[in-house]
Amino acid sequence: ALEELGRRAFFEYPMQLAAYLRSALSDAAAPKTYGVHVDGERVGHIAWARLPGGSAEVAYTCATCHASVVGGRVVPGRNEPDLAVAAMIRKASAGVGEQPLWGPGRVDVTTDDAENPVAITDLRPILFQKNLHHAATLRNGRVALAIRIETLIITSMGESVRPPRKLAAALAVYLRSLAPRGPLPGPSDPGAAVFARVCGGCHGGEGLAGEAVDLAVVGTDPAVGLSSERTTGRYRVPSLRGVGDRHRLFASGDVEDVDELLRPGRAAKGHQFGLDLSDADRQALLSYLHAL
Repeated sequence: ALEELGRRAFFEYPMQLAAYLRSALSDAAAPKTYGVHVDGERVGHIAWARLPGGSAEVAYTCATCHASVVGGRVVPGRNEPDLAVAAMIRKASAGVGEQPLWGPGRVDVTTDDAENPVAITDLRPILFQKNLHHAATLRNGRVALAIRIETLIITSMGESVRPPRKLAAALAVYLRSLAPRGPLPGPSDPGAAVFARVCGGCHGGEGLAGEAVDLAVVGTDPAVGLSSERTTGRYRVPSLRGVGDRHRLFASGDVEDVDELLRPGRAAKGHQFGLDLSDADRQALLSYLHAL
């Protein structure tokens, strides 16, 4: 019952006020333009939030950013790589004020007055994560996740509402249920030894996750880890379960997928691990990663 409540809340409960959606999605072509998925009569699983005083405002649900359509089927937890939040804000503001320029599949979640957007997170492997947030600001766990969900709703809704504690707990239970459960490739897989040598030092255990690492270790865009709001000087090591179906890699979302990640000469800086592999080892590792 708690998991089912969490599933409904994931798709229906207002999570973040977003008045700009009224203007940005004012015509029939807008959802496709801005990467907002349409599921039947629901557009991006956007909801109306009832506010104190009786007014209402448009709001994101969890599913707006953390669900996407694949082969005509909605996949809960899968980050929406084409969601163009910055472009919708620019349209709604009509060029007035500071204009966010970051690309699709990203969102600036901090209030530090700096342009440091992060990739929308794939929530499916959250069960396996050691830490929450790209900057590893919180240890993960069932209770910690429920508390984080509660505080996220409170702050994202302008401190106008407080969700029922049961709802936050239900969302945590539901998110943890999305974890990939299939067996991992065995040690005889051609890519297993390559993975152990190149990736296993950070991505280990059943969840293929690990403890946070210093920014200098990965060498990717450090903006999020140095944010004045979430400064840790570290990045979490994400779980690689299901990584073959994940887009917008790195905290900044600068890498499209694992194929680009291991492509020599890619434009995105940092995370050089595996870029010097032979063609045979690279293909073996890619096949292994896609099977996770």
